[in-house]
Parts: sequence; C-alpha cells; structure tokens
Amino acid sequence: MEVLLIFTLAVLLAWPLGRYMTGIFSAGSHWSDKVFLPIENGIFKLLGINPRHGMTWKSYGIAFLLSNLVLGIIAYLLLQFQHILPLNPNDIEALDWDLALHTAVSFLTNTNQQHYSGQAQLSYLSQGFVILTLQFVTPAMALAVCVAVLRGMLGGRNATTAKEGEERNLGNYYQDTVRAVLRLMLPLAAIVALALTSQ
Repeated sequence: MEVLLIFTLAVLLAWPLGRYMTGIFSAGSHWSDKVFLPIENGIFKLLGINPRHGMTWKSYGIAFLLSNLVLGIIAYLLLQFQHILPLNPNDIEALDWDLALHTAVSFLTNTNQQHYSGQAQLSYLSQGFVILTLQFVTPAMALAVCVAVLRGMLGGRNATTAKEGEERNLGNYYQDTVRAVLRLMLPLAAIVALALTSQ
C-alpha cells in the first residue's frame, strides 16, 4: 500500500514540480525571485561570479569539473586533518589516506559508499561539510548539467539570435547550481523533513 501511495504522489507532483523547475531554470523572471534572488546575488557577489554571463558547452563543462575538483580536495583535506580541526570534541583521529580519498570521491560522485564507522570515525565538521554538504551540492551540480544538456538540445538560450556556427549559450553553471540548491533542494528537504517529523 505504501508503494502505491508513493507512486501516486510522485505522479501527482510531477507536473507542478516540473513546471516549477522550468520556471526557476528559465532566463526570465519567476515568482520565487522575490525570496531567493537577494540570497543568490549575495552568494554571487561573495564569490565574484557574474550569473548573467552565458557559457558554452566547453566553459560549462570546465566549470563543472573545476568545482568538483575543488570540492573533492576540500573534502579530502577535511577528512585528513579532522584531528586538528575544530568541532571534534571526541578527539577523533584522521582517516587513513585511502579511506579519506574513497569517502571524498564517493560522496563527490554521489554514490555515497561508506566504509567508515559514522560518528566513531568522523568529526562533526567532517560529517557536516563532507557528508551532508556533498549530499546536497553534488546532486544540484548534476541537475545543473542536466539542465544545460536540455538547453543544448533545444538550441541554447541564444537559439533565435545565434548565427550559424556560433556556439550556443547553455546558461551559467554557477547560477544553475545555486538555484538548484536554494530554490529546489532546500525547500523540498524542508517540506519532507516537516512531513516526516509530523508522523
């Protein structure tokens, strides 16, 4: 019965969620701009990113790979040096280099394979940044790439104005990723968390 309920709920939510996602990833304005645009603009200003700068498939792909590389290095270093970093009240030692690498890559690729013993081997900082953050950010990064692929299949954002041979504007990777996190994943996580805690 639960499987049927979940399937029915997924079918019923597919249309409104799909329309919402189309709206947040489109170039025009959206009703959620009132809430999220100031937060997004603050993030972009802090990072020095121009969200209106369109990217070709090459620059979009490079941005995706570089952001994965940076997140992977940070995650690995946090796991390797958790014994000297804050938020480690239990004095948990650093992971072995191979286990730290495996854990960082596993959560970076969103396979989430775990060969460590949860709170026994990870500090609060490692759990909070490496595990939780990567479980949120990496699906958003993958969704951003999926959106770019769909834009490319539809001719890109400059489909009507592009000259023959001109590379297509697939949007901005950073804007798509931030929107996926702020406008889609965090609200959905909050709604699901409230639904689960109400039971």
